[in-house]
Amino acid sequence: MLVIGIDENGLGPLLGPLVVTGTVFESDDYDIERFSRLAGPDLPAADSKILFSRRSPAAGERAIRSWIELFGCRAGTFADLVEDVCLPLPFPVPCPGGVIPIPCETTGIDLPLWAQPGTNTVSMTVKDRFNKAGVEPGSVGSFMMCAGALNLALQEPDANKMRLDFELMMKLAMRLTHSERGEAIVLCGKIGSAMRYGRWFEGMNLSVDSVIRESREVSTYRVSGIGEVSFIRSGDSIHLPISVASMVGKYLRELAMERLNTTLGWNAEMRASGYRDRITARFVEQTVGIRRDMGLASSCFTRRS
Repeated sequence: MLVIGIDENGLGPLLGPLVVTGTVFESDDYDIERFSRLAGPDLPAADSKILFSRRSPAAGERAIRSWIELFGCRAGTFADLVEDVCLPLPFPVPCPGGVIPIPCETTGIDLPLWAQPGTNTVSMTVKDRFNKAGVEPGSVGSFMMCAGALNLALQEPDANKMRLDFELMMKLAMRLTHSERGEAIVLCGKIGSAMRYGRWFEGMNLSVDSVIRESREVSTYRVSGIGEVSFIRSGDSIHLPISVASMVGKYLRELAMERLNTTLGWNAEMRASGYRDRITARFVEQTVGIRRDMGLASSCFTRRS
C-alpha cells in the first residue's frame, strides 16, 4: 500500500514560490502511531514552522536533509535538489521563450547552506527502525510555483488561491500514485478552513465514489483513480507523512528566498522572508532599481493578494 503525505508551503506570502510537496511511503497499512515512531532525535519530524527557524535554521536543515537522503536524494547544490525533487508544473509559466529570469535561477547555492557539511548520513539504526516497522521510504516530489506562474494561474476565471492549492495537491497525488503504480491513502493538510471539497473534485473531473467524513477536523473521500484522500486540520503536527512533506517544502521555499535575497543584493541583518511583514516591505521598496535594471517584471516578483 502507498501512504502519501501532501502539504503546501507559502500560500499566503507576498514574495517567493508556492511549494506543494508529497512524500511516498510503502507499508501494509497506515497506522498513525507506528509511523510516528519512525521519527526520533536522530530523525526529527515536526511542523516545519517549528522545526525550521529562520533565526537558527541549521537543525532544521540537518533533519530535512536526512529525510531526503532516505528518499534517495543527496543533492550538493540547490539546483541539484530542484532537479531531483521538483516536478514540471501542471500550469503555464510566464517565462518568455523559456528564459528564466536571473532571480528565479537556482544556481549559486551549495548545500548544506546552514548546517555543517558531512553530517547527514542516515544511520543503520534509522534504517533498522524502518525495516522493523515494515515501512519503506518511496519517493518525494514537489511542485514549486514561482510568483509569475501563480499570478498567471490566478487570472483564470473563478480562480482563487485555495482552489489552486487543492488542484496542485490532487495533481501531485495523481502523479505520485501513477508513478508508484497503485492507489493510496493520501493525507493532506487542510486547505484553510474548508470542510467540503466535493465541488473542487468535480471541477477537476475527479469522481468521488463516497464521502467518508466531512468535519472541521478531517474531511475524507474515496476518489476513483487515487484512493482514500483526507484533508486534516493541523495535519503536519499529527501525521508523519504530512510533517515530512511540509519540511521538504519549507526547505525548498527557504532556499528560494535565500537565492532571491542574495541575487537582489539584500544585505540587511534579517533576510526578507517573503511574508507580509515590515522587512519584506522594505526589501520590495529598496530593490526597485535593481529589479528594473534586471528587467524583472513586477508580475514575476510580487504575488496577487
